[in-house]
Amino acid sequence: MLKGFIGALRFLSIFPFGGRAAEEGLQRAAGFFPLAGLCIGGFLSLLDRLFLFLGFPALLSAALLVCALAFITGAMHLDGLADTADGIFSGKDKDGILTVMRDPHTGALGTTAVVCDLILKTALLASLNGHSREAALLFMCVLSRWSAVPAMALFPYARTEGKAKVFIASLRGRALYSASLQALLFSLLLRGAEGVLFYAGVFLLTILSGKFYLRKIGGITGDTLGAQIEISELLVLFALCI
Repeated sequence: MLKGFIGALRFLSIFPFGGRAAEEGLQRAAGFFPLAGLCIGGFLSLLDRLFLFLGFPALLSAALLVCALAFITGAMHLDGLADTADGIFSGKDKDGILTVMRDPHTGALGTTAVVCDLILKTALLASLNGHSREAALLFMCVLSRWSAVPAMALFPYARTEGKAKVFIASLRGRALYSASLQALLFSLLLRGAEGVLFYAGVFLLTILSGKFYLRKIGGITGDTLGAQIEISELLVLFALCI
């Protein structure tokens, strides 16, 4: 259990944990993605309390929180969003899209997608305050990290190799059930019955986006999983603001 949790934290963040222990927990890591998301959201919530104590304006606090989230995740999901946008909107066929997504250089569409993502997150967080923003940080990090698990379990991997392949190849039903149960419980604790609706909304987004990638490139990749996490965060924040 501990090895799986450490593996999830190491994969989803830059928090320093022992490399060997993390590798040994890779097969069970996906089952702890929501718990790892809770830890990331908890860290952001502590930062938010610090900014509130220091009297920072809401917009400044929101911008700093978005920057902190990008930093502690190593901008990995943002990179996935950029690569996915560049590939999907390139107008190429399956092989061409996968080639563009693997290109280390970010194009105009990828850059635009990341900029829009950061601006929207900042604006949405700034529109919340106090306990609402603290709960939003926890909620969006839990559900967005969980969304990657059903995506990996329900859709094939589009490449023959890649960083996400080790997770998808070793993902078992137990990990999916464990992660889904964690996310559901956290949703109930954080938002009650309303949280279940958000949970269902994120799951629906996961299914629709997975089917879209299946049609475009034959499955998912590590980049599309990163994009899935970023878009799920935005969905949760939009829902909370509405």
